[in-house]
Formats: sequence, structure tokens, C-alpha cells
Amino acid sequence: MTTTNCVSFPKETIQECMRLHHSACSRKYKKNLVLFVYGMQHKYYTIPTKYSYIKLLLPELVREMASFILDFITKGNYYKVIDNYGYSYIQQHHFANQTNIIGHHNRMQYYIGKIIDTDIETDTHLVSYLGWNDSFNEYISGDQIQKIDYNVSNYLLSLRINDLIDVFNIVTKRWHMGKVTNVHKLHGKIVAVDLITYHTHLTSNRIFVYGQNIPIYSKHIMVKHFHVQRNYNRINKFSLAWAFKTYFLHKDRYFTKKPTSLEKVTIIDKHYVSFSFKSSHSPRWSTINRRNVIDLGV
Repeated sequence: MTTTNCVSFPKETIQECMRLHHSACSRKYKKNLVLFVYGMQHKYYTIPTKYSYIKLLLPELVREMASFILDFITKGNYYKVIDNYGYSYIQQHHFANQTNIIGHHNRMQYYIGKIIDTDIETDTHLVSYLGWNDSFNEYISGDQIQKIDYNVSNYLLSLRINDLIDVFNIVTKRWHMGKVTNVHKLHGKIVAVDLITYHTHLTSNRIFVYGQNIPIYSKHIMVKHFHVQRNYNRINKFSLAWAFKTYFLHKDRYFTKKPTSLEKVTIIDKHYVSFSFKSSHSPRWSTINRRNVIDLGV
């Protein structure tokens, strides 16, 4: 399990990932810009000759510019947003701290969302949420949109190998617990991940799904415990790590018709493959100990 540089990703995929990274940093960039302009006005910084007009701007105008720059909403960019359900819940219950958990669903109020359209007449914006399919797209007001901050984007833009995440299983069309097996980076920024998840019961004939080159803006990945409420215990982590390593040890034998522990391998699409093991070949749960878990990279 190693971090790799991505050099073969489609140009569109890389551009969209960079847009997400830029959106996550835009709050800091624009805030620093405003502070820099303010500093030049007050002679905290040396003003280049061609920008000498800045010191002539009124402080009130600088504040107006700052408000416009920091609050401007751009179509196609990603933002920290709150959905209509959460926003109405806050309004009804008068929550002072909007980072609390909504209701009994134990889910965050804020999401990362992409602005895909704007209705000028109603001053609302159509947003698509990461981690939710397009049926959840909705129009929200400007009051529900903020620049992305670290607390919201950390789980996604700081993913590491062995991190546990919620994964949308394209076979079952449901969310299951998953594990990051590889991270692809470009210029130090995460572009995509490889992952493994499963469905069916823990002990017998479990079917695993392995995904490669899943972009970080994919709707198929989410912070752990967001959709899956069950605990990620040692058996879960051991099972995913064991299946990942065993699959790569045996897949060549399977496709060359040689004896193998793999029962069935199905290529779903260019990103996903599902596989299962013969009932006689399964991890020895009784041997799970600290050393085994570490050796498997859990």
C-alpha cells in the first residue's frame, strides 16, 4: 500500500480535483489578499509604484471590497454549505452553534457542495453535495453558503493509506464501511484514492468491491460514520486488509485458470471490480492479534 503520483488521469479529472483544492483554500487566499491591501494602506507593507493608488482608497471602500470578495459565490466552485433541512432545523430550534449535530440522524450540518447553477431572480443556488447522489441536489440561499474551512475538508483532502471511510457500494447501491488502500497525488495534492469495501455478512461468502482511481470529488466516498452507523472494529479492519492483500496475491492465478482461493471475480467497470473467496478460504479470526493487524496495514 503506497502513495503514488498520478500522471495518467484524464485532464478533466485533474482540473476538477484542483478546483476542489483551490476552493478549500480560497477562504485563506482571499482573506490574506484583503489583509494585504489593508496593510499597504496603513504602510505595513511597501507598495509597488504601480499599485500606489491603493493607499488612496477609503477604509470604508476596502471593507466593502473585502465583503464582496469573501462572499462572492462562483458557479462551478465548491463551498461549505448547509442543506435546507438543516437550515430550517436551526431556524426552528435557534441553535447558536451551527457545528452541532442535526437531530437524531447524527450527521453533520455542513457539507462540501458544488454550485452548479444560480437562479438570479430568486437569488438561490443549485448545489450538488459530495457524498450524496444527484437526487439530493437542491436550491439553497446565499446565507447557507460559506467558504470551505479545514474542519469540513480535512477528512477528504488529507486522506491517507489505511484511513477508514464510508464507501457507496455500486453493487448493492448502499453505503458500507471501507478502507483506503492507495492515495494518488499530483504536486502534493490528493487527486484520487483506491479503496476496498464489502457487503454480505462477516463470516461466510463475503463479497468485496475494490475501486481504483476514485476521484476525491466522487459521490461514492464520505467521512466514516456519516452514512454507516456501525462501529469499525478490529475484525472489520482485519477483514478488509486481508481481502485486499489476498486478492492481489491470487488474481493472476484466477485469470490464468490456475488453482486459487478466489471463487469469482467480476469486472464491473473501469474503476470497480468485485470478488469473493471460496468458503474454505477465509481469514482466521481466532488469530487476530496486534502483530497481525499491523502486518496487514490496518
